[in-house]
Amino acid sequence: MNRQDIYNKVRKHLLTQQEQSFCDDGETCAYRNSKGLKCAIGALIPDELYSVSWETMGIAEVLISNKRLLVHFEVECDADVDFLESLQNVHDTQSPMVWEHELNAFAYRYGFEVEDPTPWCSYGHRTEADCDCGPIADNN
Repeated sequence: MNRQDIYNKVRKHLLTQQEQSFCDDGETCAYRNSKGLKCAIGALIPDELYSVSWETMGIAEVLISNKRLLVHFEVECDADVDFLESLQNVHDTQSPMVWEHELNAFAYRYGFEVEDPTPWCSYGHRTEADCDCGPIADNN
């Protein structure tokens, strides 16, 4: 999967799920949880490659423990790991209420195409009412 494909899949997953995936403790984010929810990276991991033992690991540790995931995510350098960690942080550190905003800003930073054609500014704001940072850019 290239970066654009990864972004598209995570965006669709998170904006559809609209709920964080937590471990049973309700505080620790989970790649996959007992309710069937998945985090940003959990949504990308094929069932045949997933291991419950990863639930206590960061994505860098997971990639080291399973070389097949390195190939799956097309990881070639530290910048690729940083990309995955940054995308993971949208799920782990932000409320689902702001995921769309955060994902729009993420797409802008990486120069990605966004499947949702709604206009947004360079900071991920959806409308001029939400934004005082300048005119809304057409992302088409």
